[in-house]
Amino acid sequence: MFIDILYNLDNKNTVTQAGLISKNTLFFSDIIVHRLLP
Repeated sequence: MFIDILYNLDNKNTVTQAGLISKNTLFFSDIIVHRLLP
């Protein structure tokens, strides 16, 4: 649910699909890094 909300917000604020993908990739990378590293 949380991810769907973020996706919808990005979808409204992003003009291009490439921009949307890069935003989500950076976001998920941050989550992975913060979960793996203390």
